[in-house]
Amino acid sequence: MHEWKHVEGASYLHHGWRAQKGPQESNKSGFRAVGHRVLLAQDEVEETTESGLVLVKKTVDAEKQRVVICTVLEIGHDCWSDKSTDYCEVGDKVLIGTYTGKFHTSPVDGKEYRFVMDTDIISPLPKDAK
Repeated sequence: MHEWKHVEGASYLHHGWRAQKGPQESNKSGFRAVGHRVLLAQDEVEETTESGLVLVKKTVDAEKQRVVICTVLEIGHDCWSDKSTDYCEVGDKVLIGTYTGKFHTSPVDGKEYRFVMDTDIISPLPKDAK
């Protein structure tokens, strides 16, 4: 039997941590993470500058691609199945690669969400990270 070791700030290393995979009641996007995909939400990108200039859609879209900190909404069942631990859990803020993943607008709430592969998660961030 595997002995579980407590690691400060890494709550995903406790017994039963893989139970968070799959559909989550808190996910109201209408999307489901399947396979090795992780569904992420990111903070809104500013569409105007501090001086009040409205940015063109192309610039706003480019900024969205450069965002590297997102919040995990749902984890597919096959994520990290070849590893001894998951890299993050639902609700974590995570660091991902720049220009990683695909954006899709939800037919349910009209917000834009990002899908990445499990290997695109670089690191979970501390709970108090902004």
